[in-house]
Amino acid sequence: MDPHLNGAALIDADGREIPITEQMICAALQALEAGEAYTGPGSSQQSRTM
Repeated sequence: MDPHLNGAALIDADGREIPITEQMICAALQALEAGEAYTGPGSSQQSRTM
């Protein structure tokens, strides 16, 4: 099995495809560990403590 993630993407509100990067996954996991909401790159929302 290939451990690399190929072709995963999010579709934003404007229909643009945004590739999911290792950096995005790591940031989301760190936010979860810290008890925060991960809003993603370029989001106008702020992370908040739960």
